[in-house]
Amino acid sequence: MNELKLGFIGLGNMGMPMARSLLKAGFPVTVFDLRPEALAEIRTQGAVIAGSPAEVAKSGEIIISMVRDESQTEEVLFGRSGVWEGIRAGQVIIISSTVSPGFCRQIYARAKKQEVNVIDAPVTDPSGQNHILGGLTIMVGGDKDVVTRCWPVLEAMGKNIFYMGDIGNGEICKLVHQINSFNINLVTRESLNIGVKAGLDLKTMVQALSLGLGSTRGLQAMAKMLESGQPPFRFKPPVGEKRSGWESGMGKDWTLAMELAQEIGADIPIAHRIKEIDADKTYEAYSKALKDYIT
Repeated sequence: MNELKLGFIGLGNMGMPMARSLLKAGFPVTVFDLRPEALAEIRTQGAVIAGSPAEVAKSGEIIISMVRDESQTEEVLFGRSGVWEGIRAGQVIIISSTVSPGFCRQIYARAKKQEVNVIDAPVTDPSGQNHILGGLTIMVGGDKDVVTRCWPVLEAMGKNIFYMGDIGNGEICKLVHQINSFNINLVTRESLNIGVKAGLDLKTMVQALSLGLGSTRGLQAMAKMLESGQPPFRFKPPVGEKRSGWESGMGKDWTLAMELAQEIGADIPIAHRIKEIDADKTYEAYSKALKDYIT
């Protein structure tokens, strides 16, 4: 068992497998989440359940925050019974939520005054959210000595880990990743829609494209999906919430990426166009063909 004690806050679609990966690697992990069913599940994996983020901070040397957005991060860190009420000098906070680089820098500066360390380490799942334990790609920003200290923890969760430099740079890389993903996804839909409308069989077309020069991970995953007749994963909002994929994650990340581009003066006309397009309606032939295969 690893002697380094960890705290983990946020057991959502991505947070749960991250916490499970840490437990599998032998780290003692104290966790907090608002949902009793998530806590009950992770307890069976060997986690210690905390009653508040403050209690998590008291129990771990490195605290990982994997909540939805900046407002939730602010709340678990600085709200009532938040991490800040239990934090000690020398501890490390890892921000793994996708938030703005500037937000991470603000927390970093605030924490420095209390001799608390902060790094940002947003993640992406190259398996398409199949949640292979320890299989994430992690982009890290922060003081190099602190990142080095956290490296065994990151290795437990990620297969591919990239140190991007100063605090906030991990988030910049994640937002670049998201813009690239959104753009590719829409272009792929547009291309496939042409083929379907021209009379091609979706499954055969996708198989051919997935083996060509223009192939992407998305096309390769779609080829496997169409072969099996089942999507590789289904988005499941937390209990009691009904949110679309765009509302729950993509819209937030798109907004953050737009703000970053504006801040640095980068023109991104394709990305701006994405939000204006009703993809299901615009690419109706493709959408119908896909639905016919997986339902």
